[in-house]
Amino acid sequence: MEWFLLTTIAVTSNRIAEACIGWYRLRWRIEDWHRVLKSGCGTEKLAYRTAQRLKRGIAINMVIAWRIMLMTLLAKSADCQVVYG
Repeated sequence: MEWFLLTTIAVTSNRIAEACIGWYRLRWRIEDWHRVLKSGCGTEKLAYRTAQRLKRGIAINMVIAWRIMLMTLLAKSADCQVVYG
């Protein structure tokens, strides 16, 4: 299998190429965080009447989504199994 990563960064060494790949790998964690923020926290469904309240609601949901992601990553790293009752 062969794949190409398109970038606007001038890749002139292996070190720079490895850095680009590292940044790209982080993208998927950010995508997961957005999914948790939208689906799990329902951020897109917020319907506050003022921008200030909306900003506060989004800020709270951002922290909640981050904590959910942290718990998920810790569970994966500890090789834990989640049991649903």
